[in-house]
Amino acid sequence: MAAVGYLDLDEILAVGARISVSVPSDLPAAYADKIMIEQVVLNLVKNGIEAMRDTPRSERELAISARANGKDFIEVKVVDRGHGVLVGQTEKLFAPFYTTKPEGMGMGLNICRSIIEFHHGRLWAVANSGGGSVFSFTLPVNPR
Repeated sequence: MAAVGYLDLDEILAVGARISVSVPSDLPAAYADKIMIEQVVLNLVKNGIEAMRDTPRSERELAISARANGKDFIEVKVVDRGHGVLVGQTEKLFAPFYTTKPEGMGMGLNICRSIIEFHHGRLWAVANSGGGSVFSFTLPVNPR
């Protein structure tokens, strides 16, 4: 799991990103290993922060939200205002050894997708209409 990494508070402060979290108090519990899902969220947040390095400082916003997605799933979104994902690149991002970072190994998103699929969920990315990217994943509320 070392490829997923950890979130460096100094990095957040250096980039100057504002982070907001929106999780309703009545959200049902997901059926998942909390350590594995924590690693997915941390990787997506870290990627979002890194993607905003060249974004004007006043626009460096990262939003994390969760909501019920029907009665059987919850959906988590990590939205950044970074450089975004190029058309046709979204599926490549999840391929092993594919990276857009000079220092990247190309394993983080692949591992994240494997973790989410192991939990019978789905992980995908789309362009953020306000600039940047939206990474979303679902997790089941009840075991299958």
